[in-house]
Amino acid sequence: MIQNAPTFVYGPVLTLMKSRPFSLTFDLLGAYGRLEARDDGGDYKQYRHDFLVELDAGLSLGALMGPDASPFLKGLSLYGFVAQGLTNLPKHADTGDTVYSPTLLFGVTIPVAPLP
Repeated sequence: MIQNAPTFVYGPVLTLMKSRPFSLTFDLLGAYGRLEARDDGGDYKQYRHDFLVELDAGLSLGALMGPDASPFLKGLSLYGFVAQGLTNLPKHADTGDTVYSPTLLFGVTIPVAPLP
C-alpha cells in the first residue's frame, strides 16, 4: 500500500443546526483515493471510490466569551466529528462478518497568525 497518497473527498454538507456558538452538520461524502489492493473479484485495483457519512460538531469558545473578549480568544473553538465508511468495509478474519469501525476525531482550534 502506498503511504501518504492523496484522497479526493467530495459531497454535500447539510447544516442541521447553527446557532451563535454551536454548529452541527451531516455530511454525505464520496472519497476517491489510492488503494493498491485486490478487490473481491481478485482484480488488482490502484484506486477506488468509497462512500461515508460524517457528523460534525463545532463550538466557538470566543462566541461564549462575549464581545469584550480579545481577538485571540474569539478565534478559539472546539470541534469533533465521527465518520463511518459504508462501502468497502473490512471483514473479520475469523467469522467473515463486516467490521464497522467509525473514526472519531476531536480537537481545539487555536489561532496562531498575528491578529489585528
